[in-house]
Amino acid sequence: MADKISFYNILCAGRAAHKLGKSGILKSKDGYSVFYANDNSEIDFKAQAEKINLVLVDESFPGLEMLRLTVKLRSVNSEMAIICLTKNPNGQYDALWRYGIDDLISESCHEIELKYRIKRALEMHRLSSFCSDLKTENHDLLTLSQTDGMTRLFNRRHFNILIDIEFARIKRYGGRMGCLMLDIDHFKKVNDNYGHLIGDQVLQQIAKIIQTNLRTIDIPARYGGEEFVLILPETAERGIEVVGKKLLSSIGNNEFVSKTNPELAFPTHITVSIGASRFPHKDITTAEILLNSADQAMYNAKRSGRNRLVLDWEN
Repeated sequence: MADKISFYNILCAGRAAHKLGKSGILKSKDGYSVFYANDNSEIDFKAQAEKINLVLVDESFPGLEMLRLTVKLRSVNSEMAIICLTKNPNGQYDALWRYGIDDLISESCHEIELKYRIKRALEMHRLSSFCSDLKTENHDLLTLSQTDGMTRLFNRRHFNILIDIEFARIKRYGGRMGCLMLDIDHFKKVNDNYGHLIGDQVLQQIAKIIQTNLRTIDIPARYGGEEFVLILPETAERGIEVVGKKLLSSIGNNEFVSKTNPELAFPTHITVSIGASRFPHKDITTAEILLNSADQAMYNAKRSGRNRLVLDWEN
């Protein structure tokens, strides 16, 4: 979240703006630092270079195109406040308001009014910035709560929510889905012989292989330890088998090397065992049973020699 702003930088341009800026209403003890621009190019430069929080400019500034300036400043910094001093604040300024000017104030306004309208504009932008930061942080927290930090796939808790939703959808409206449970063969030996840092890299590389072999609608997750699980929406038995065999081949033929130090000793050949289940099926009535069926098929693949795919409907 952004730190609380302890001071504001204000850029004044134009005769009236200079006069008001130098009048003493924007005191440094109140947290204001005032800068001055003498021409259009200096406005553009200082608005970016000095991290300006508010631009105060009067409409009579030589060569000023207020609409162009507003659009440009807005494109540079959406959190910058823009106030224009004008002889006729009630004039036709639809385009200026539409493109994001914060206030139009009469050049003849009292200094106290100007002081508080500047303060209000700054506080509104500060609040907007705070809300934007809060929204970003909430999004980041949501992402962290849903993903596995090691592989960047969904974590087990969020996967269980997604498979329940997909299962309920198909059960109510029709359709089909597949589930693949994948376990790395002899992964304990990888950690024992090469160390856990290498083991972590193996997990990350396998996660990447899984992602590159799936459609955008498929849902992969790290289920725990060296286990991965996948939902394959709207996929028939043949399609489930194709995906399973594709993953077996892609992982089994991949040359595993350290991404951080190619000279490190690394298990060059890794295989996996995969179990598959599908729904609808007469014996599967819940998402939990669907997962358990894929898990049992995966253990059957382990018991029958590893590095293979076992389909629960062929048992």
